[in-house]
Amino acid sequence: MKLSKIAIITLATLMLTPVPAHAIKDGVSAKDHPRIVALYFKGEANWPTPIQSCTGFLYSPRIVLTAAHCVHNGTKRPNKVPLKPSMMWVGAPGALTGTTAKRFNVEKIFSQKGFELNNDRVYSYKNDFAVMVLESPLYPVKEAKLATKEEINAYIAEGRMVTTGGYGGTSATDLNQGDPSRKAYPMKASFKLIPFETGMQSVQERMKMWNRTYYQSDAVSFMRYEEGTAHPCNGDSGSGYFLESKGVFTYLGVTWSAVHPLCEKDDFSGLKKYKPSSGYVVAFRGIYLDLPLVEKAKKYIKNN
Repeated sequence: MKLSKIAIITLATLMLTPVPAHAIKDGVSAKDHPRIVALYFKGEANWPTPIQSCTGFLYSPRIVLTAAHCVHNGTKRPNKVPLKPSMMWVGAPGALTGTTAKRFNVEKIFSQKGFELNNDRVYSYKNDFAVMVLESPLYPVKEAKLATKEEINAYIAEGRMVTTGGYGGTSATDLNQGDPSRKAYPMKASFKLIPFETGMQSVQERMKMWNRTYYQSDAVSFMRYEEGTAHPCNGDSGSGYFLESKGVFTYLGVTWSAVHPLCEKDDFSGLKKYKPSSGYVVAFRGIYLDLPLVEKAKKYIKNN
């Protein structure tokens, strides 16, 4: 069975909306990566097969960290309609997506208090963070470390390289995420942290160009990259930024809206490609703002 024409048109429209949804274009393969997982959802009765929609970070065997808008029904914007756990699944770490991909059930979803969907004047979602609890352990990983504000500030001062990865489109012809049969392995890339003021200059230039009036900059950290190198692109909302050392993972935060070249061949929602004079940046929201939600999920597992 195929998606209805209305569903396809709706999905196409959503993919042309400037939101914090990124993937790694021109990155390297993250096949079998122990922490990068695909998220699936089935939002409408006429969608016979779950669609791979976002990316998550496997924090512990039963906990996945992602973006709040990934656990809300994107076809019902601007209303904030949460998806039920029974409407979402998580794929195996680093696995191939598609109709035959193994999917694991979600038992509980926690969204950050104060989460709000964007509108025409907003450049980033508000409080865009969520935690998913799985019915059973997904993979025998150790609980990841969560970076503190002080640690992230130290990483910025050092110009540390941090990594992200996800399942989004990697080219203009690889963005048909409304197709349940789309097969993809995750991609990843590393970026160098830069001072907050430098990153915000780029964001402010893009906001002025797109006539946006709001950007939630609380706990946001930025990284620079050059044109022609690996960079974020549409389709990888919810991916995490992390460090890895001798098998120990430190999660820094969830991917955030920033400034990057677009994956489409020409325009993005009618707007031409644009490079701010301050350059391209990617970003994440520091996990230290969202620790209470992670603890809430851990408490839920302990009591259930």
